[in-house]
Amino acid sequence: LLDAAVRAGGSPADVAVARWSVVASSVFQARTDVDRARAVLAYGLDRRPRDAMVRLHAGIVDDLASLLTDNDDHGLADRQSTSARRATARHMASAERAYREALAIAATTHAATIRLGRLLHRRGRFGDARQVFEQAQAATLSTTERYLLLLFLSATYEALDEPALARAALSDAVRVAGNQQGAWLALAQFEERAGHPERAR
Repeated sequence: LLDAAVRAGGSPADVAVARWSVVASSVFQARTDVDRARAVLAYGLDRRPRDAMVRLHAGIVDDLASLLTDNDDHGLADRQSTSARRATARHMASAERAYREALAIAATTHAATIRLGRLLHRRGRFGDARQVFEQAQAATLSTTERYLLLLFLSATYEALDEPALARAALSDAVRVAGNQQGAWLALAQFEERAGHPERAR
């Protein structure tokens, strides 16, 4: 289907190819099949390199690749673990670049903002992650986007030793999520980590 669309040419076909490449890539992302996710997205990158959604998904593919190659056992010195850590760092740097490119094209690509903040957190750049998340709070977000933003922001506050702000963000997440169990569980787990088991109950 994508090959046929590519042969058709023309701007409308470019848009169609980009959208289909994003959809097809998403299917393979869900299966954690990075190679195929990257391969089908290449159609969109070739035809519409300045498409924010295509750039967002390029970031997602590399983000996923970094998770699949991640090796947090820094005590290992063998070549395999060293290679895995280097691959993880490369994928994370590429994902960050793609998310920033998506935002440069369309600042309202809120999924890129949230994913960028989370990636910065994973890279240990908590101050940068905080800045990204806090700036995003003023944006018009969907319920799901705001919920995820608050969960990730809470984790960043906790990493920065700001327990009051972390608790407030989780409380807001509970409100945004409509008292869903997952949000309450996240808040209870935070209280346990903070040394307040009576609050967790």
